[in-house]
Amino acid sequence: MAQILIYALIRSTAKNLRCHAQFLSDFVTEHVGDMDSKYRVSELNDALKYIESLQWNVRDKHGYLVPVKLILSHIAWAIKGLQRVKVPEGTNKSQAIADITVCTSQIFRLLSDRVTSPYEPCDIPTQFSALIKTFKTQFFEPALGKEIGLLLKEKGDNFMIEFELKHPLYVYAQLAQVAIAPDSAELS
Repeated sequence: MAQILIYALIRSTAKNLRCHAQFLSDFVTEHVGDMDSKYRVSELNDALKYIESLQWNVRDKHGYLVPVKLILSHIAWAIKGLQRVKVPEGTNKSQAIADITVCTSQIFRLLSDRVTSPYEPCDIPTQFSALIKTFKTQFFEPALGKEIGLLLKEKGDNFMIEFELKHPLYVYAQLAQVAIAPDSAELS
């Protein structure tokens, strides 16, 4: 039901929608008082808050508008989930996790710093090739591709990124920061 309400609000041509919602909320609270009415007004206010949190040029892999926080949370949870990654025998797990974290952050930083042709395929620095090859299917493909919309392609012995989704460059800068410090993001 909430999705239909959000869609209706987005398509609405009503002026001062927030003001009208506040008036309705005040009226229901003071004069009506039944729980069903209060619930509906609360639902309306939550839908408006959600719409206000959207950034209209940020979409998920399915093409739906999403808050940037949702995209940031996917990387934060992927980084936090690195404890479950299986490392090759003889590899220091904590060092591998640190290397993956730095590599992920550097990839996002590389994408955010591009000024000319920002959405053209991008070569990943060769120093990360062995690491990406080792953890490609366990971490990099799911973390970069599933929700962020980046495709990891092999290019000889190296790798490159292609864009399935094109987020604003500031989103990649925020992703770089979250990759290094996943607890710093305000995630709900």
